[in-house]
Amino acid sequence: MTDIIPMNGIVGVFDILGYQSFLENNEPEQAAREVLGTLSRVDQSVIDSVAEKLPGFKHHKPLLESIRWLIFSDTILITTGAVEVEIPSKQLLRWLIFLRICAELQLHMFQFGLPCRAAISIGKFLVIQNCFAGRSIVDAYGLAKHIDLAAAILSNEAGELFRSLLSTVREGKHPPVFDELVVDYLVPFKGGQEKRFATLNYLQFMQRESEDTSSLQNDLVQMVYRSFWGHNKEIPSDASRKAKNTEQYFRFLKCRFPDSFAGASSW
Repeated sequence: MTDIIPMNGIVGVFDILGYQSFLENNEPEQAAREVLGTLSRVDQSVIDSVAEKLPGFKHHKPLLESIRWLIFSDTILITTGAVEVEIPSKQLLRWLIFLRICAELQLHMFQFGLPCRAAISIGKFLVIQNCFAGRSIVDAYGLAKHIDLAAAILSNEAGELFRSLLSTVREGKHPPVFDELVVDYLVPFKGGQEKRFATLNYLQFMQRESEDTSSLQNDLVQMVYRSFWGHNKEIPSDASRKAKNTEQYFRFLKCRFPDSFAGASSW
């Protein structure tokens, strides 16, 4: 038997909010037609969307191919490895591509009516076909399950490593948009706790012509609730709290980066 060797890299866990309500309120045929087919193709849809927005993105094919996707029930797992053996500039490029994919996935799911909460961590992990193991995956899963809004956060270790690489490698060469990709926020958690984490500013990648870009300017509340109510989902009290927290997070992003929301920015 071939030796199984764990990888050391980046892990992202996305938890689809309201998935139980979606299953309860849709017949299997309708679920398959409207949602399950999209979920089964979400990896390619996200990569195609990023490639369309970013000229030259396809030139990073080896790094793109290193990203592994695993979708099971209401969870999407994304991983990429080989980080510790790379020079800082290569590490940073891997991080930027991975985070850009995560931001696009978060936005894609929100606009599709399946908002997610997500966590990104670092460390050793193992993924073989549909099986996985590793403390980094467990940590990301635990963080994601306790976030009380549709946001993607970086663990403390992941956030520190990314910003360290950005500071070390940048030397004035990268555009300021990188500084808008990851932003600190006082994140609400289940039980009323609040903790400051680095979060992914996925709203900055909305396309100018999208309906959500207009809603972001004119009716942010409706934009949020349309996503939470999508696909016949209901909004009980706990989901309503997440929706309100998501609305507040979006307002924070608009206040922090007003120029980004005149339309979508890209890099």
